[in-house]
Amino acid sequence: MPLTQVSSGMLDTTAQYYSFKNRIFNGSMGVSQRTAVNTNVAVGTGTAGTFGPDRFSGYTGTGSLWNISQVSTTAHDFPFALRLQRIAGQTSTSAVYLRQIIETVNCKDLAGQTVTLSFYATAGANYSGGAATVQLFTGTAADQGTTSLNTAAWTGLASAINSTFTPTTTRTLFTFTGTLGATTQEVAFSINWSGSGTAGANDLIDITGVQLEKGSTATSFDYRPYGTELALCQRYYEKSYDIGTVPGTATIISIANAGNAGQSDGAANGCLLGFKVTKRAAPTMSYFDSAGTATRFTTRSGGVTVNGRTLSAVNSGENSALIDAVTSVQASMLVHFTASAEL
Repeated sequence: MPLTQVSSGMLDTTAQYYSFKNRIFNGSMGVSQRTAVNTNVAVGTGTAGTFGPDRFSGYTGTGSLWNISQVSTTAHDFPFALRLQRIAGQTSTSAVYLRQIIETVNCKDLAGQTVTLSFYATAGANYSGGAATVQLFTGTAADQGTTSLNTAAWTGLASAINSTFTPTTTRTLFTFTGTLGATTQEVAFSINWSGSGTAGANDLIDITGVQLEKGSTATSFDYRPYGTELALCQRYYEKSYDIGTVPGTATIISIANAGNAGQSDGAANGCLLGFKVTKRAAPTMSYFDSAGTATRFTTRSGGVTVNGRTLSAVNSGENSALIDAVTSVQASMLVHFTASAEL
């Protein structure tokens, strides 16, 4: 039997195995650049969604009802999960949606193909949702994104998979198979559920091991090295902060040096911030000084650090962003940033 390359970089004799079979990024929930592990973030009502672990966003029609988070587990195979939790004491039955949009260049070859979606789900002790809905949405236009999906505005919107699953307190693998339309150009994984009664302390679902692959059978999870998975996620979102540091934290550690302005006219400085990974598209930028203040930057000259400097961000592209100082600066421009090119 011929040897085949596997995602760990080793060789195997299992002919049907191939690396990068999983079209879902961060399906093991190990990358979470925006949030701290085991820390809740409220799911908002904005149609762009609220991100927990990278590439997965939550959306709900009524605010202050749900939390999303990356949680640690005791499992050796999946040490992290994504948690969708109904906030204790809530009585609203508004649904919550968990979604990941797959970029067109990564799913066009799935058009007309049979695919299998699989994931592990575990219910909390007070789970009140009954049967949850799982869907694999498809569209016939390129990269219309989360906002369009959350408003049901995708061109040619259809469901290649539309089913239900009932999680229990025992972690369970669920699998679903469907066939995508011949003109499919975009695909989205989606789970939604609604609570009932008054939410208890553990009215939640944990999701991990999400995989979408060609074929009619769920195969073993495609474990990719952490650095590879991180880089895949950074195509859509990147930050200057250390991985374990939430954006907006007051810290000078890993702050980006945009260069020495060295100009008396701050508006002509044009200092450049380079990205670690080329973005899917020109990103939306956010900036912070080392005190954690948004839309400000830090200067350092002669050993003196000054926060609260006003900046003007201009001309972000797929590989870098150009920033200017609003006021005159003759010192190094230091700034934390996030760059989002999410769908």
